[in-house]
Amino acid sequence: MKVKLKTGSGTAVSWQRYAWIGAALGLYFGLFFRPLREPSLMLVVGLSLLAALVTLIVRMVKAKQVGLDGRALRQFAILWAQYALFLAMLEGRHLAYAWGGKGGATLFAAIMGAITGLWYGYTQKQGQR
Repeated sequence: MKVKLKTGSGTAVSWQRYAWIGAALGLYFGLFFRPLREPSLMLVVGLSLLAALVTLIVRMVKAKQVGLDGRALRQFAILWAQYALFLAMLEGRHLAYAWGGKGGATLFAAIMGAITGLWYGYTQKQGQR
């Protein structure tokens, strides 16, 4: 029996969907952005380390894993990079706002959201293999 795929159900469409959803979320984060403080790299580093640590601990408890091994340390590094990049993009809105006002912050956040959506789509694709 042959299975027919509906038009628009391929990989390219799912990549586009991730990009559009990411851009829409970025647009939201840009449109309603009002800088209330100076951007902080230390905030990005601290929060991303904390988020990566909490995520790793939750995953280890869920998997009933005791102790750190090479795989756990690799997971921690990947998680930290992902969280740090995301938070750095949020902090980047301050610079975009300083350079281009609300329009600059909105454009920056939408582009970064689309890139993040594509990255998420890529990681989902890798997880399916």
